[in-house]
Amino acid sequence: GSDASFDAILSLSVFVSALVYIFFSISLEAYVGAVISCFIIKAGIEMMLETINDILGHRTDAELAKQIKDIACEEPEVYGAYDLFLNNYGPNRNYVTMHVELPDTMDVEHVDELTRRLQTKIHKETGVVLTGLGVYSFNTRNEEAAKLRNSA
Repeated sequence: GSDASFDAILSLSVFVSALVYIFFSISLEAYVGAVISCFIIKAGIEMMLETINDILGHRTDAELAKQIKDIACEEPEVYGAYDLFLNNYGPNRNYVTMHVELPDTMDVEHVDELTRRLQTKIHKETGVVLTGLGVYSFNTRNEEAAKLRNSA
């Protein structure tokens, strides 16, 4: 690939500088060595930055975040999806946590079933692993809260 081509060019430059010295008695080895060392340092820094970016995570893809929220909102029990944190740690290493708004009448068993459905569906459709799902309770029992919600 490109690394092999780069290595070949660097080796060729050393060879050419040796030929220049043999035929013209002009010593270019030190200059060529300095240039080569700059290329090696640059390649090392780029490799280090790429590794650090993979460790710290990459910027969230807004379209992927929207797709995950839409998948969650397709479930009939989910009134909304919020506070989505999408972490990208390199190719095929995406993890998401988020909150969903659920009716206050849902019991833990049904929330667990919903969580497992969402984990499977999100991973199948996007390749992202849902690692955490928080719950915001949607108040269905208080008439005053319902009036406020409907007026907003």
